[in-house]
Amino acid sequence: MKQTLLSVCIFLISLTLKAQTLSLDSTTLSISVALDSSKLTAPWDIEWGFDNRLWMTDAAKVKVWNPATGTLKTLFTFPKGYGLGIALPRAMASSGPTYVYAVFDTIYYYQSGNYCRVYRFEYDKVADTLRNPTLLFGYKHIGEHAGGRIILAQDGKLWLNTADYTFASDTLGGTVGRVIRMNTDGTIPAGNLAADYTYSKGHRNPQGLIQLPDGKIFASEHSGPNIHDEINRITLGGHYGWPALQGYSNCTGSVSDSCSSARFTTAHNAPVYAGPMTPAGIDYYHHPAIPEWQNCLLVSTLYSPDSCLAVLQFNAAHDAILNRRNYLKKNVGGINDFKRTRDIAVASDGSIYCIVHDRSYSLSGGTITNKGTKIVRLKNEAYKPVSVAEQALVQNLHIYPNPARNEFSIELKNFTGTPQPYILLNQAGVIVLSGLLEAAQTQLSVAALPAGLYELRVQQQTEKIMVIH
Repeated sequence: MKQTLLSVCIFLISLTLKAQTLSLDSTTLSISVALDSSKLTAPWDIEWGFDNRLWMTDAAKVKVWNPATGTLKTLFTFPKGYGLGIALPRAMASSGPTYVYAVFDTIYYYQSGNYCRVYRFEYDKVADTLRNPTLLFGYKHIGEHAGGRIILAQDGKLWLNTADYTFASDTLGGTVGRVIRMNTDGTIPAGNLAADYTYSKGHRNPQGLIQLPDGKIFASEHSGPNIHDEINRITLGGHYGWPALQGYSNCTGSVSDSCSSARFTTAHNAPVYAGPMTPAGIDYYHHPAIPEWQNCLLVSTLYSPDSCLAVLQFNAAHDAILNRRNYLKKNVGGINDFKRTRDIAVASDGSIYCIVHDRSYSLSGGTITNKGTKIVRLKNEAYKPVSVAEQALVQNLHIYPNPARNEFSIELKNFTGTPQPYILLNQAGVIVLSGLLEAAQTQLSVAALPAGLYELRVQQQTEKIMVIH
């Protein structure tokens, strides 16, 4: 009997170990629980921070988790409401306050709320807390469609998505079903579609928002109630079809002449990808830790029938999706039973964090009780970052010409063959370009960047570069 029980235990342990890995083409990822339901309430957005910690909105709180120590800390608490998107700068401000931005629904998410607010906080590094919430912007929403993803883009502006566009609301000052672009003090910037906050419109239920290193901005969206979910590249003045069209060109029937009128069939932006996915939060992956996912958009999904994580491969120009692969299947038991995946974040070491079992909570008398929502980590344990010894071999970083007009060359005189990550920052400390140097000499285009002084960082080396046009 004891031998039988021992055999059963070994078998169960074996199943558990197998369930905690994800095999790709040539890479094996470990899957572990970073934060379980005992430490979370209802997380919605996670972002990898400038301090190498995982920032998040969790019900009415803003929290931060330190993977090195396992410490989870609450930085700010609202008396009521539900946190949606959070936006962080790439680095601490060199002078003056460092600002963090977050969106809060005025009532619990998916509980028929009707108003969201965007706040700016001052981050106090000494006390490790958020102070002085300042209301920047507010917008109405209908029921559960709230939008609420927000990013701090390379242009120094805040970009925000809202839901449920209608033709009737398409007036100056309208805010529904749009990508909103604003200054970091909440004012209207120059360069929008009109003299209001609108940058693009025609959005139904946007869920994710991300900017790639080359400056292109993408949104994930539930365009139709069934199979016509979208990944859209956001362009100035773009109309993305709703309520007339969904997916590539499918008539919704919501507008009487939408199937025949040139107004609807030609004057809209087609998605870069459309298909059944029910996408939520998104992030861009371009890290050597997982070679199979280089230059890919990672999409967390809510009701996709065969996965909780969709990986979409970009082409080099980032204007088309070459293929889609599905991972983290639902209802397989054990740790891999992810159900709904709400958001995803890529850490600086190439590991990936996901909010899973989204909305696995109960709400009673204004109190949320978590029943299973957790944050898991996917990591290539075999990947080793460039060592100090290898870094020392990459000496005499040389850039030319300086000043540069449309491009400049980066030369690594003692290049060892190991790809070297680089970032280019503007004077505000915002990363405007990033990638990998895979040869001894690389040309970098700066034609799309404003003239000014920039800083190139390659590992521990830094060089200033002046861009002129």
